[in-house]
Amino acid sequence: MSPARELNRLLEAPSAMAVPFPLSTAFLLPYCRQPGPRQGRNMRQCVTKRELFPRHLLWRVTRVRNADGTKTVVFGGGNGRSAYVSKDLASVNESVQRKRLARALKHGLPGEVKKELVDKAIEWERMSGEERGLLFGEVFGEDSVLAAVEEVQMGVGTGEELLLY
Repeated sequence: MSPARELNRLLEAPSAMAVPFPLSTAFLLPYCRQPGPRQGRNMRQCVTKRELFPRHLLWRVTRVRNADGTKTVVFGGGNGRSAYVSKDLASVNESVQRKRLARALKHGLPGEVKKELVDKAIEWERMSGEERGLLFGEVFGEDSVLAAVEEVQMGVGTGEELLLY
């Protein structure tokens, strides 16, 4: 008899019968049929590096179907088949040159999407780590991010304030 059926049999038994083991949640979790919390659901795989990254560190390229039935590739959102590429320039170049994005999307990449990807990667590479952190300044308050960066540079702060994910 499976552990889940055994547990159900014991739980349906009259209350006078003592359960021979403690009913803790640690015992119930492995046999529960319902899905648990989806951990790591914002992780996506880069087509170039084949590694999992948080979604905000990747760019999304999507193949969408137009109203007339033709397929096009767009940078960013949209419903359809999508692929993710890391934001660094080396990954973008490799995914474009070796046609990894095109293979993942099962459709050729238009020139404007290639150019937009490379331009954004160059812009991302030019930004220092502090500037990338300041992209989140709207959420955390730009002054607090700048103060934390200065504390780390002076050796006073630990940098824990800058851990954004």
